[in-house]
Amino acid sequence: MLISTEAVKGCALENGEGRVGTVHDLFFSDESWAVRYIVVSTGNWLSERRVWLPPSVVEQRDWPNQRLWVALTQQQIKDSPEVDTDRPVSRQKQMELDNYSAWYPVPWTPVGVVVPPSTGSTSAAAPPPEGDQDTEGDSHLRSVNEVTGYNIEAIDGEIGHVEELILDDREETRGPWELRYLVIDTRNWLPGRKVLVAPIWAQSISWEQRKVCVGLTREQIKGSPDFQPDVPINRRYEEILYDYYGKPKYWIGHST
Repeated sequence: MLISTEAVKGCALENGEGRVGTVHDLFFSDESWAVRYIVVSTGNWLSERRVWLPPSVVEQRDWPNQRLWVALTQQQIKDSPEVDTDRPVSRQKQMELDNYSAWYPVPWTPVGVVVPPSTGSTSAAAPPPEGDQDTEGDSHLRSVNEVTGYNIEAIDGEIGHVEELILDDREETRGPWELRYLVIDTRNWLPGRKVLVAPIWAQSISWEQRKVCVGLTREQIKGSPDFQPDVPINRRYEEILYDYYGKPKYWIGHST
């Protein structure tokens, strides 16, 4: 299903013991735009901790009612890694998250198209000195909350900002929980108009300047298929969108 990240945030996580938390944020790889972790606010039962869980622990999803069922006990959630989401994830903490297999398997390797080299913190860099490897932040792990609000630039000028992202949780495509589209609000250029652009089409991304360059002209975007936020995105709409931009369809070769 294709669903807005704004609808995902706030979803209640439940297990056989009741409600165990609420989705606060999603962290993803900026190389593949695949979701790596769900940031869960545990509420009063665990002193308002925020823990990180992989999407693979979600067994059932009820998006319309904002409910997710997880295959974890309260004790397992209590024992799960806790991360300060206001600070970069250190290499040591990343290893702890990836190797913590008491209740979930080794994380799946996302399959996807790598975005072109971006400017700022995601550009290629030499490895840190050996003594600093455990404290170096993971420059490829990004927050949905962070990206929301980024400015969007076409080849010939600014066109708007990221209002939200569209999540694809259909396992039959590339893998579970991938960020499929950026929803761009063009209110300062095309009043009342919102458009979809796939993040893998991005020409460059500057995390420092909070800006995404999409490699399309303003005229191209102006003539793009209408996007209605209150109308579910179906495959027919995606076909029209990809054909309009002349982009290869991500679902070719996969079940639909």
